[in-house]
Order: sequence, then structure tokens, then C-alpha cells
Amino acid sequence: MNNPTSMHQRVEDYLTQRRNLGYELKIEGEELLRFAQYADHWGEGDPLSVDLAVRWAKLPQDADPIYWARRLDTVRRFAKWRAVFDPSTQIPPEGYLGPSYRRTTPPTSTPTRRSRHFWSKPPRSVPKVDYVPQPT
Repeated sequence: MNNPTSMHQRVEDYLTQRRNLGYELKIEGEELLRFAQYADHWGEGDPLSVDLAVRWAKLPQDADPIYWARRLDTVRRFAKWRAVFDPSTQIPPEGYLGPSYRRTTPPTSTPTRRSRHFWSKPPRSVPKVDYVPQPT
């Protein structure tokens, strides 16, 4: 695992470079190190392939598909960086395992909700104006 061409070393180099640019990469860093461990264990990290990235991202098999997509996005960002140094690196397509985020549905507006909202605020006071236009 300490040889300079191991996936672990490549991930460490990537994380060091990104952190030197100011990124914290706490969760992403931990996930990438897990990926590197997986790749080094199976001996398939040279070059990085979409197949390897997808197999790792889909672990555990009973996880939420959005979790898989987030893991693949993490490897995808690393693969884009890695492709600069190794053109044979395969970059997983964006959205390959579906969206990596879920937008929450905003609450629907009903007449009752609008009424409550309208009456929950105190009425705005209108400033008195003592200005009376003078005839010219």
C-alpha cells in the first residue's frame, strides 16, 4: 500500500493538493480513502476504470441509491483530476447512478396557510404625512 503507484498514494496526493487550495474534504476524503483501499485490495486501480468505481460506489448493496450516486460523484471528481496525469483514466459519466442530491419539496400553499400567514403579522403602520401640496 505504500508503493508510489498505489491508489492510496494517488488519493493522498489528490487530497493534499485540494487541501492546500483550501478545501477541507472531511467526508469526501474519508470516502476516497475507502475507495483507494478497495481498489488496492482488488488490485484493479491502474488505470482507474468506470467499472471499478461503480462496483465500489454500489456498496453496500442495500444502501439508498442516492448514497451510491454521491459516492460515485466523489470518485468522479478524483478521476477528472487523475486523468490529467494518466490519460487512460476513465471518468464515470455525471449522473450515471442517478442524481446525487435530492431537492426537498417545498410546502404547498393553501388558502388556510395564506390566511394564517397574513394574519400572523401585525399590520404595518402607515406613516402620517403632514405635507399638503401648495397651489402654484
